[in-house]
Amino acid sequence: MDTLLGQTKEGPCTVLCLTQIPGDGLTDASTGLQIVGDRWRASSAVMGLHIDGAESESIDGAAFYLTGVHEWLPQATQLQINEAGRTFLLPWQALQFFRFHSPSLDADVICEIFSGNRPARSVPRIKIAPPQPRSLQWFESLIPRLENFFSLMLGTSVSMKSVQCFCGEKNGWFITKTRSRREKTNLQLWVRASASETASALENWFTVPADQRPVEMTVLGMVRKSSLFTETEFLALAQSLEGFGRLHFQRRLFQNRNSEED
Repeated sequence: MDTLLGQTKEGPCTVLCLTQIPGDGLTDASTGLQIVGDRWRASSAVMGLHIDGAESESIDGAAFYLTGVHEWLPQATQLQINEAGRTFLLPWQALQFFRFHSPSLDADVICEIFSGNRPARSVPRIKIAPPQPRSLQWFESLIPRLENFFSLMLGTSVSMKSVQCFCGEKNGWFITKTRSRREKTNLQLWVRASASETASALENWFTVPADQRPVEMTVLGMVRKSSLFTETEFLALAQSLEGFGRLHFQRRLFQNRNSEED
């Protein structure tokens, strides 16, 4: 079953990619009584919205919230110190760290930082808004790309906390099971970058096609999902460098052939 539209006490919901679980249900061995019924397992859901399906182009935009990024990005809260003590100012409007149009995604990419409930903790989000509605599947494919990019910036593994979907004036939350490792941030491993440098790096990151991501998919895809021995991490790095070298060699060979033909 691809899509199931439902209603909960929290509002409408959309359950996606349901798979029927085999078995007759629960059986009490002492009495032989059995609960018989169809059981289904869903791969993901959207709480707060009804959509036609994961491939239906009905999502206007999505906001991505990641772990640990609030320590790397600027704080939205302002601190004022005077003779009476310290005063924290929590602005109503979000602080915009960067904003650019990504030709590779054909979408606006906006990094906004909101004031959190605690003075020293802000709530940043990466909002991606294409000019035309895109499918939920398209937005979901961006989750590992953002996780890997900011893991490189922080030097430690980050994971996606939540994804907010926008459909007209309504919004909902995308829920799915992810497998990634969260780590405490280490200031000594950070990559210091300005807003313009971060925006340029993120756009270059999106530009890389899928067949040219050996380092990202092998190293980050493996290290970020489980705790590994040092030898295993080194092996993954060696395999990634080998794949990167092959791509670089093939590209130079292709360029040489084109120059000879010209």
